[in-house]
Amino acid sequence: MASLPRLSRDVALSPAWQERPDLEMPPPTAVGLPERAVQFGTGAFLRGFVDYFVDAANRQGSFAGSIVAVGSTESGRDTVLNEQDGLYTLAVRGLENGVPVERLRVVASLSRALSAVSEWPAVLAVARDPNIALVFSNTTEVGIALDDTDRADLDPPRSFPGKLTRFLYERATAFDYDPAAGVVVLPCELLENNGAQLGEIVRTLAGRWQLGLRFERWLLMRSRGSATRSATPTASSRPARRTGSLPSRAMPPFVLASVSQTLILVLSSRPPSPITAS
Repeated sequence: MASLPRLSRDVALSPAWQERPDLEMPPPTAVGLPERAVQFGTGAFLRGFVDYFVDAANRQGSFAGSIVAVGSTESGRDTVLNEQDGLYTLAVRGLENGVPVERLRVVASLSRALSAVSEWPAVLAVARDPNIALVFSNTTEVGIALDDTDRADLDPPRSFPGKLTRFLYERATAFDYDPAAGVVVLPCELLENNGAQLGEIVRTLAGRWQLGLRFERWLLMRSRGSATRSATPTASSRPARRTGSLPSRAMPPFVLASVSQTLILVLSSRPPSPITAS
């Protein structure tokens, strides 16, 4: 059997691979898009769930953005993903309408991956990017917990809530606490009321770390018509479409939306496998 080339943007966009009938290749319009989201975690769940949804939205032209993945466990996945330009192959197997299906899809929603351990300044630089609008996470159920020993001056903070707090503080100060620079945080940890729990810990750390009243108010600020969501929208929900622009001033700076059953449609999208080119 002939060896396969390592997956890369050049390979994925080459005519020979674009025309392969056995792979769902990303169209050129869904590759190399501006970074508009961050995800804490590089594991199979995010790559097979969130990243797939973003890839699907990009193929439909309804999101037009990519994701910066942040790894915290020194698993080495960030290195492998970067060696493949953020691309990987997702295997979809199961039943559709009672019929067995098996599809291979090259997902192109990741722009790059960073290690929080060795590249924390680069992670904070992403926080200062005005185009970032969404933050996803899946740090396992034990990831959303208050670490009493965590500190803001660590490089990076030990816990995921600590990293998120420091990330948000970097963003708030970079934009002088402007609500228009707010982000929507979508935690995907399998916990009841995960958004509420994470929000409470972030606010607790902001106070303990003495990050200032302006930051605490920025976290709590709510504009007319907005609210912290604690339940997952259903398929019948019809959220406003998102475009490539920054969040409008009607968006609060820090919205936590729990994701307990399905990821939806913040992306205006209708709806892992080995990181290889196979």
